[in-house]
Parts: sequence; structure tokens; C-alpha cells
Amino acid sequence: MGPTATRKSLPAFWAEPAFVAGGVDFLWVDVAIAAMVRGEWPAFERRLTEGLSAAARARADGVVVHDQAVESAATAFRYDRDLISGDEANAWLERAGLTNDDWLGYFARDLIRKKFENELERTIDLHPASTRQLLDAAHAEGICSGQFDGFARALALRLALAVSVDQDLLARDGSAVAIGLDPEAARLAHLHRHWIEERSDDEVGHRFGRALLIERAFQRAADTLATAGELQSMVEIRQIDWTCLAVESLSLATEHAAREALLCLTIDGLSLDDVGLLARQGVTRTAGFLEDLPAEWRATLLSAETGRPLGPLPSGERFGVAVVTEHTPPTLDDPRVHERARHAAVATAAERAAQALVHWPGTV
Repeated sequence: MGPTATRKSLPAFWAEPAFVAGGVDFLWVDVAIAAMVRGEWPAFERRLTEGLSAAARARADGVVVHDQAVESAATAFRYDRDLISGDEANAWLERAGLTNDDWLGYFARDLIRKKFENELERTIDLHPASTRQLLDAAHAEGICSGQFDGFARALALRLALAVSVDQDLLARDGSAVAIGLDPEAARLAHLHRHWIEERSDDEVGHRFGRALLIERAFQRAADTLATAGELQSMVEIRQIDWTCLAVESLSLATEHAAREALLCLTIDGLSLDDVGLLARQGVTRTAGFLEDLPAEWRATLLSAETGRPLGPLPSGERFGVAVVTEHTPPTLDDPRVHERARHAAVATAAERAAQALVHWPGTV
């Protein structure tokens, strides 16, 4: 695939529409600002910093990421998005405003970051990324990682839910919380100003003000959905997924080893800790919801008799032996269940509202 696409600067990308809601254009800069308001942007900036610093360290230390590894990552990316031919991939790059070098650079940076993942603090101290480097790399990072799309979806859903209970929200321009009138708007605009330095203070104030209006209206709307009846309905719908299981497990290298361990548990009467000592493997103890456990284990664990050894259970290239020690149906008295029920109720309502309100002109 040749470098046929034309590179788009970050300010140019910021100026493009991400979606339309109620006839109002929300630009990519609005998507970024909303992520800043939600407190999600620093994690994006941190990961980008780690990648840039790791790449600088690799250059200084002569560490090389092989082209084959980069190509493999790029190929996996293309197939995940059904970009099978070179023409399809080039068309995607053109829509995204990225060159082939931008695209491959993202994968190389991601791979080299993983090489230094246990030394990232030191790497950042030795090779700090400049603001200019962050600005130059952010577009490719956000698009290729999928984070910008995730930020856009989060804003669209929150906006849709907010509008569903406040029909006049889109008619207000955010001036009520603009710079100088709302300390939080001023603080956030100052903290993140380097990301939108080309725009006037008045515009920045307006956009942060609107983002705060939306976020606060969303929180109010979410609170109206968190009634006991609505949350109980969600628990009943997700009764199986939110069943809490306490599980002890042992991971072994081969299916044969797992079968031997199972015999030790069922025939010889050894405990899982005893078998772990014999196998020189530590026993893992977890307690969590069924939906968070490995997908290939769920049916077996859900139907398991408490205390009865299970296995062999496939886990990647290894095999597990497990014992369910506790099996607890979900109830709203459990704060974890209450929070999941609240999140599910809000997400369901937001998805429904977005179908009628939000139009996506195109995705990358």
C-alpha cells in the first residue's frame, strides 16, 4: 500500500464535524473538549506521551521494532475494519486525513511502548515529549487507537439523553457557563489550552461552556432514571450476567496436567492449594460477576455445584482447574450491582434517544 493519502493537521481535523444532533454540528474539537470535561482526556494524553517517549528512547538506545511486526499489526487493523485491498485502506486513510507514515508510525510507537512498559516513568523522565510532538502525533493516535471514536460516541449518547429530558438544551449556547462566569470552565480551558491554541478565547469559552452544560444536564437526566423500579428491572434482565461467583483456579501448561490435577482433587481428596504446591503454581482467587469471567468458562461456572472441582478449562494456550466456592444472585443491596444497574439503565435510555437525535455523517 503506497502513501497516497494527504495528511491533515490537527487544527483542520478539529474543525470537521464528528456528528450532527438536532441540526447542530458537533466538531471533533467539541468531542475532545467533552472528553476533557469528563476527565477522560488526561489518560489519552498520558498514553500518547508514553508512546512518544518510548520511541525517543528506542532511537537513543538503538532499539528497533522490526518492519514485520509493524506490518502484522497494520494487517490485523485492516482486517478488523474490512479494509482488505490496498485501495480500501488508502480510501480509509484519505478519509481519516492520515498518511501511510502516520498510520505505520502509530503501530511502531505502540509496539515500542510495550517494550518499555515496565520502565515508562523513567522513560518519560529521560525523554519527555514536547507539546509540539503531542500535537503532531495526536491525530493518528486518536483515530488508529479508536479513542476518538469512543469519545465521540460518549458525547453523542450523553447529549441525546440530556436532550430527552431538556428539549431546549441545544438552543442554549453555553454562555451561562462561559469563561469568566464559571470557574470550572475557566480551569479546564486553561489546563487544556495547548490542544486548541489556534482558537480564540471567546470560542474556547463557548465550547467549554456548552460541554459543561451537556455534562451537567446528562447527570441530571441520569439521576431521573435511577429509580428503584427501573434499577430492579435491570437486575431482573441481567440476573445471570450479574451473578457473583467466588472462584479458586489453577493454571497449568497442558490439558494432561490439568486432568492429573483434577484427579488429585476428586480421587485423592487433595485441596487446590495442595495441588498448586505439587505443580509449583499459585492458586488464583477471584470474586466477580459472571460477565467479567472468561467467556469460555461462563456456562460451566454458572452451572457448577459449589465446591466441586471443574476442568480442564481452556484458557488461551493453557488449561485451568477451578472450584466455585460461592454463588450469589444479584441484588440491589450490593453496591456493585446497584452501580451496574444504574449504568445499564442510563446506557439503554441514551442509546434509544440517540437513534432519533444523532446523525453520523461518516466514520473512520
